[in-house]
Amino acid sequence: EERAADRPPHLLARGEAVETPPALLIQGANDESLARMMAEDFVEKYSLAGGVIELAKYPGEPHGFLRNGGPMTNRALAVIKSFIARQLVTY
Repeated sequence: EERAADRPPHLLARGEAVETPPALLIQGANDESLARMMAEDFVEKYSLAGGVIELAKYPGEPHGFLRNGGPMTNRALAVIKSFIARQLVTY
């Protein structure tokens, strides 16, 4: 079982070396499950550690919004597909 202290955000916060493959973060802007600006802080730390990371936030959407369907879910799925396609071309 992974300990919270061993998760990438905590490792990066401590300045420990971590692998930084290209990453995509999708988040609803009304996500109340995560601390405000947590995603932005992670993106900054990941970038400073040498990683390429993209953040897409969706207005009015809660945590887990991809399960709900709808226009923002469709937009997020398009972003995910584009991200994957770009990684396949790059590597």
